[in-house]
This record gives sequence, structure tokens and C-alpha cells, in this order.
Amino acid sequence: MSSLSGDHCLQRRDLTFVDDTFICKIFHSKRQKSRSNGLNTKPCSGFITFELITGYVYTSPSDTMELVPGTLRLTDCLALCNANATCQAINFETGLCVLFSSSAAQRPAALTPSQFPVFTIYAHKVCLLGRKRCDRDWMFERVNGYELRDVARSSAIVMSREACMELCLNEVQFRCRSANYNRVTGECFLSDKDRTSLSLTSTNRYFGQSSESVDYLESNCVDVGHKNNLNHVKKDNEVNDTSENNDSIG
Repeated sequence: MSSLSGDHCLQRRDLTFVDDTFICKIFHSKRQKSRSNGLNTKPCSGFITFELITGYVYTSPSDTMELVPGTLRLTDCLALCNANATCQAINFETGLCVLFSSSAAQRPAALTPSQFPVFTIYAHKVCLLGRKRCDRDWMFERVNGYELRDVARSSAIVMSREACMELCLNEVQFRCRSANYNRVTGECFLSDKDRTSLSLTSTNRYFGQSSESVDYLESNCVDVGHKNNLNHVKKDNEVNDTSENNDSIG
């Protein structure tokens, strides 16, 4: 194992044991190149899903493909984008779906918090490698600048947010419900807890703001039938219960 080093070695630390264990995995160059990272420039050899960022709006007039009024459910908006290979991202608010040919993955500065009283959900396509673990309209919800503290079960150094998602989806030692990803250090912390599995008191204790470089990633592949309610929203630097919007979100 000592012969593995550099970008080809993923370091994993299991936090459930007293003794640290490290596992190195080879990331073959073919696997790394197979992930799409441009504006329709590379095919995805894995599978396409969506990542949600609630309470945010994407602004890119030149890349606006279509405005679809009368769209009452988030899942319908995602389906419109999923059916169009050119579509990379959507903005959704009840009654309006907007399709874009670009996304915040290429233009991060174009993604900004939505302004009260308008509540917007943004989502973009991501390419994940490996086997598709669930058949959901989106697989992860991201909360920028937040983290779930002190409940990690394992950690790893990865090369991208997508790689952190893949680790969570493919975790076999426990059911991964969420992850914290640091965009600067590449640290990916996996947990068998999330905001919905903790009591309100525990959520207030463990879930909170972090540095700007940390993203909280919550899997939508657990508790099927429950997560689609999307009852946690990051808005105005707070995470509020928005269960009253469940019917319109679908």
C-alpha cells in the first residue's frame, strides 16, 4: 500500500474505531476523464442525476433556454431538464420552471441567494460514477457554508464534490445519510446522521454554519418517500422548516 501516492491515492479514515485505518484506492485516469466537467463537452460514462441547492437562484440570461410557466412541482421541472441534453440547470419556484444551458458548476458567481419573499430552488446536473443506487429525481441536496458537526463515521481525501457524493452512495459499513465536503482541503466526512434523523434539539446543536469552503451534502437515497418533501431550506443564512411548501414541491 505504500507504493500508492499522489493524486491516485484516496486516504480513508474510519472514525468508528480507536485505531485509524487507511485505505488507498486507485483512481484510474480513464475514470477521472469520464466525468463531465464542461458545457456539454464530455459525455458522462456514469449516470446523470441532480444536486439541489435550496434558497438560491441562478442568473445567466444568455444561457436561458426556456421559461415554462404553470409548472407546479419541482419534479416536473427536473424532468423537463433531464429530457433535454442541452439543459444543465434549472431554477424553480411554484408556477415557474426556468431551464439553462449552463450551470453554477461552470459559473459559480451566477448563483446567489434568492431574495425574500421569493423562494427559489436551484438544481444542476451532475455526473456520478459507479452503480446508480436509487431512482430518485435528485440524489443530493447541498447547503453552502453549513456542516453537521461531530457525527462523522469516516473521512477521506477526495478530488471533487462528486467524488464525495460517490463515497456516500457506495458506503457499505453504514448507511450514509450525509457528508461534509471541504472544497479547499478535499476532506469528505461521511455520517449516518442527517438533519431529518436528528431531533430538533440535536439538529440545533450539531448542524450550523461553517466556513465558506465547506458544503453540507444530504443524500436523497435514504428514507424513500420522506426526503422528497424537502423540508429543510437554507435561506438568509438560516435553515428553516418549510414543510408548508411540501405540496407544491412534490
